[in-house]
Amino acid sequence: MRLLMVLVLGYLSLLKLSIRKDYVIIYSYALQEFESRSNLVRKGEAILVSYGESSIFMDRALYTYDSIKSTEYYRNLGREEKTRILLSMESPAFRYSIFKNSEIVKYQEPINGTAFMYEEPLPDMNWKIPGDTLTISGYVCQKALGEFAGRSYEAWFSPEIPVSDGPYKFGGLPGLIFRLADTEGKIKFSLKGLGYKTGDYRPVFPDKNKVTRKEFQKRMDHYYMNRAEYRQNTGATRRIIANGKEETMAEFYEGLKKEYLDWVRIEKE
Repeated sequence: MRLLMVLVLGYLSLLKLSIRKDYVIIYSYALQEFESRSNLVRKGEAILVSYGESSIFMDRALYTYDSIKSTEYYRNLGREEKTRILLSMESPAFRYSIFKNSEIVKYQEPINGTAFMYEEPLPDMNWKIPGDTLTISGYVCQKALGEFAGRSYEAWFSPEIPVSDGPYKFGGLPGLIFRLADTEGKIKFSLKGLGYKTGDYRPVFPDKNKVTRKEFQKRMDHYYMNRAEYRQNTGATRRIIANGKEETMAEFYEGLKKEYLDWVRIEKE
């Protein structure tokens, strides 16, 4: 019970919020795993913490994990107690974090256990607002159409929430994004909860291992295309059961390469 008291999600079941404060915005998401397999969809929840002109976006499980680690209660626990707590927690579906303000985006994600970060200008989605409206959870939302990194998107935002932000790197509209989906139906975010941040915890975005975006992608590609090397695999001919069939380790790692190349990426370009 004590652990529950230190969580700071503060679900407020979509109350009318108009005063400028730190918001905790909960999105549910449904992301198609592979371009070639529409039946495999990854589902979960993500958190957008908005404060002033800045925000941090991360997986809900990662947010919970991070918030618990920041408490004095957790810091005073012994090693075994800390390990027990962390092992009992849900694993995040994605491990990247995104910091945004009115000018820049900082993207951080671990590669083989080491977190790397790159910085880039805030993307221009070139939104068009055709005038359509829709009421979502009691808020009047407006439709917006935009382009981002090789995909076309439809968004519904509400000017009633004075936050020009949304999931992932999306934003730039005169209000909070409530729903967002690409026109192919592979990427979907929907607002699930909206509340004020409680407690003193605010996610920290560490500026370390900063690289260029090109270098980041190079490191990411090298890792996922050479995982046998990173895992020091020495039994290339050893046979295992993977994906419901028997195959050698060499075949297994070759399959991982093909899957990586087939991932559905929010940013195709």
